[in-house]
Amino acid sequence: MPVQFLENRHFVHRIIASEFVEKVEGKLFVNHKNGNKQDNRAENLEWVTRSENDKHAIRTGLRKIQVNNILSIEDVLKIRKLLKNKNCSDIAKIYKVHRKTISDIKNGKTWKNI
Repeated sequence: MPVQFLENRHFVHRIIASEFVEKVEGKLFVNHKNGNKQDNRAENLEWVTRSENDKHAIRTGLRKIQVNNILSIEDVLKIRKLLKNKNCSDIAKIYKVHRKTISDIKNGKTWKNI
């Protein structure tokens, strides 16, 4: 939970890491080693790069990897029809893609030419 500190928003884990975990040059993010964001003990925190933090989140299942599944033109046309009656999450499960992939099709961010 964020707390107010010196007129800026700081999170408890960042305050604890700043005080008790040795800072590593070039590592600007604080990672919870065990993946539990409620566990703010100093021994559970480490300074990491954005890349290291992202990889840890995927490895521990905190974030799903977004694989660029290849949808065919036929798939996109079917998805557009399904969007009239189904939500993005339901369609994403059918095609085994991330919900955002379907949302991007719906909002014209991808597959604009179809």
